[in-house]
Amino acid sequence: MFFSLDILKIEYLYLVNFLLGIGDAFQNPASEVTISLIVSKENYIKTSGVRSFFNSFITIFVPIVTVAIYALSGLKYILIIDFLTFIFAFITLLFFVDIPKIKVLEEKNKKIYQQCIHGIKYIFLKKDILSLIYFMGFINLIAGMYNTALAPMILSRTSNNDFQLGIVTSSVGVSGLLGSLIVPKFPYPKKRVPLMINIMVFSFLICNTLLGIGKNYIWWTLAVLMGHFFVPLLLANMEYFMRTKVPILLANMEYFMRTKVPIEMQGKVFSARNTIQYATLPLGNLLCGILADRFFEPYMLETSKLQKIFQYFVGSGSGSGLALMYIFLGIIGFIGSLLFKINKNFKKLDD
Repeated sequence: MFFSLDILKIEYLYLVNFLLGIGDAFQNPASEVTISLIVSKENYIKTSGVRSFFNSFITIFVPIVTVAIYALSGLKYILIIDFLTFIFAFITLLFFVDIPKIKVLEEKNKKIYQQCIHGIKYIFLKKDILSLIYFMGFINLIAGMYNTALAPMILSRTSNNDFQLGIVTSSVGVSGLLGSLIVPKFPYPKKRVPLMINIMVFSFLICNTLLGIGKNYIWWTLAVLMGHFFVPLLLANMEYFMRTKVPILLANMEYFMRTKVPIEMQGKVFSARNTIQYATLPLGNLLCGILADRFFEPYMLETSKLQKIFQYFVGSGSGSGLALMYIFLGIIGFIGSLLFKINKNFKKLDD
């Protein structure tokens, strides 16, 4: 509308994104509950694999197609296509998707904020679910720092080579796409917690360490491909725990989240989960900037015995401090994952 009236300004984009954020806060928990209602328990893992596949597919190809359309036709046709895809999704959901209704009589007279508090209380009473959310919050903290530092490190170490940056960053989507293909074919493990921990240990040690000690985009691309390949499998198992096993109702991240929470509680629990586990993402973004500018980069420009040892692994010059930070992130992630592995509440998820 703003574009068609020729009054589109950056302030309006902030407003639109703000409204989209509010909408997502309602839409995401609702969509997660819908999956639990229309997908059988046996297909939670396969469904998660399909979702990961298409998310990765979108990550890879949508920017390419968008740039091509923009170059040929401008912003107008991108907005038209965006509107048409919304209409298609709306009609499909309204007429072709049958969502079973849930009878939750005890929630009828509760206000929205009371239901939100109910979901938070439920999580804190379920120590195993809470430990799973803390685990994801920890991963997101590392991921926030990881994602923030990636582009600056590559650009500073390649003299602002956009082509090499594009290869490395696009490999994130490629790796997720390939990894999602193995999820439906992966044999169901008897113990899912060790699988999740092993995936993160591998990702932290391989991906972060190679990013730190790698000196060119070939090594960085290899690091990203290996580090992100098993992430769809991790998410599938985590969601499993949130969706299936509870004392009365059958309510892998997909499997755990869907099996451990009653179906009538899943909307509130997913909302509370998102609040807790995603709060660490912006914290990671903030910490990355502070640590990079105030500590790691200045430290690698100084001269000391310890700095020379680090320099042997990560090199010198601009970006070496960020490379060193990746190594430390890998070590912290590795230690943190092992601590969760021995946590008694975390291990209860497999009971």
